[in-house]
Amino acid sequence: THWSRVLGWVAQGLLAVTSLLAAVLLLYTIVVFNSLSVWRLQPTPAAQHDVDKLLLFSSLATYLDLGLRLITGIVFLVWLGVRYTDSRVDPRVLRRSTAMAIICWFLPVVSLWWPAQVVKDLWHAARPDAPRLGGGGARLPIPQVFFVWWPAYLFSGSGSTLTMAVAADPRFDLTYLTWATVLTGVQQLATLVSAWALIIIITQIEDHLVATDPLGDFDAAH
Repeated sequence: THWSRVLGWVAQGLLAVTSLLAAVLLLYTIVVFNSLSVWRLQPTPAAQHDVDKLLLFSSLATYLDLGLRLITGIVFLVWLGVRYTDSRVDPRVLRRSTAMAIICWFLPVVSLWWPAQVVKDLWHAARPDAPRLGGGGARLPIPQVFFVWWPAYLFSGSGSTLTMAVAADPRFDLTYLTWATVLTGVQQLATLVSAWALIIIITQIEDHLVATDPLGDFDAAH
């Protein structure tokens, strides 16, 4: 149980680092946009040099972000699998097996909502009053933090400064560069929000597992 909790802490730590990098990339996207805007107006060798340097740093940061996302995802899924098999979790509330709870994140189409259901079921199954909830996780209410986490997760991403650079070509209207920048920024902001929402969800699940059911003694007596 102790090492499983440590695993949760590691996942939360990685999520915090991911959110920090997303915030840095979001600010950096604004810098890149300004440089590309200047280059559009004055495509001088100096402006081109500045843009190339910024795009190089941005590409390296994007690769770092993708690697961090991969490691964070692996640790989170390991934690999820461990908690799905935790003896304190009521299996009647879980709609899917441990294997499917992990595989569904990679399946086309169903990955748009099954993972959210998987985490939601675990959230309820870990509650100390889970035995009174019974089966049928679909009928259980959705915790409020999920309304923030899942939509943000679906829109999250590293963004693409390369797309911004292509859209900055003077042959294209400035609107294309603006929209490319907005979409990149939205993905990075969504990453930041979804990461912290998931940190809260993990904390709540872990707190459920060590909480005491206030009606437990009453249930035992009746």
